[in-house]
Amino acid sequence: MPWAMQVGREAAAFSPEQRRDAARRATLTAVATGTAAVGDVGNTLLAVPVLASAGLAGGFFHELLGSREAATGDALADAEREYREFVQASPWPANLARVPAPHALYSAGPDLLRRILRGRGWQQALHLDPRR
Repeated sequence: MPWAMQVGREAAAFSPEQRRDAARRATLTAVATGTAAVGDVGNTLLAVPVLASAGLAGGFFHELLGSREAATGDALADAEREYREFVQASPWPANLARVPAPHALYSAGPDLLRRILRGRGWQQALHLDPRR
């Protein structure tokens, strides 16, 4: 099994609260070691309040995959809906830029890549895999 699939399966076994706790621990460690800004990547928005409450500035790259696109019909619209639900509950942190981001060239696919990147400028995060 490819390592990314293995990681995804293992991560799915953790509850949202366990994921928030992991984000909290990682954020506290980052702050304790002098980190002032981050470029965090996540396929959910669970870590955003944690990063904001720690006072870390930077960007949050909301990662999208083509498999999500296939499952729901529109990964970009799903991300926008998650964002709207987030801001209905609490404002988006002023210290974090929000960037919808493709996971990787091979996992997003050309159509989703075009839709994500169209009109978004150059700030972006994308995994590169030299084995593909």
